[in-house]
Amino acid sequence: MKNVAQQAPKRQTGAGYFVTEPGQPQREVHLTGQSAWVLGLLIATGRAGLTAADLPAGVRVAAVVLKLRRAGVPILTINEPNTGPFGGSHARYTLAANVEVAQ
Repeated sequence: MKNVAQQAPKRQTGAGYFVTEPGQPQREVHLTGQSAWVLGLLIATGRAGLTAADLPAGVRVAAVVLKLRRAGVPILTINEPNTGPFGGSHARYTLAANVEVAQ
């Protein structure tokens, strides 16, 4: 998977997004800052999703995901086992609905 987090974030004041869930009317959410940036990364990665390891150190991914969920963006959390000498698991986040940037 290419590292989409390495792309320089664009300075933005905010963006609107259309969220479409099956059987639900389309709704629009407006996001700014890290929330808009991480949602853009989730859209770009598609079904592969992203983990904290895909982002620069210091980004509190779980906190940003919580903000996105509170804004009305459905996000699925998949627990994956760690590989290598260290045990445990990590979370992979993917969109649980169709999300598009509002033009």
